[in-house]
Amino acid sequence: MSSEHIDTFGSATQDITDAYIVWVLTQENKFSKEDLQNEFDNLKNVLNDHMSDPYFLSLYAGSLFNVDDIDSA
Repeated sequence: MSSEHIDTFGSATQDITDAYIVWVLTQENKFSKEDLQNEFDNLKNVLNDHMSDPYFLSLYAGSLFNVDDIDSA
């Protein structure tokens, strides 16, 4: 944890932060799945660690949906 944080309220893991950033980048349809392939690969690699985390799953599925990968979403 960073010494700059007084407590853990509002902090997120790196995986959650990464998933959120990918979701934001896909919101406006300016990036395709191919544009963000490395990021999607990284999220897929940590997916099993987050199978019980609805926030991660919704960000990941929402990102896939946003880039028209409906079957994966």
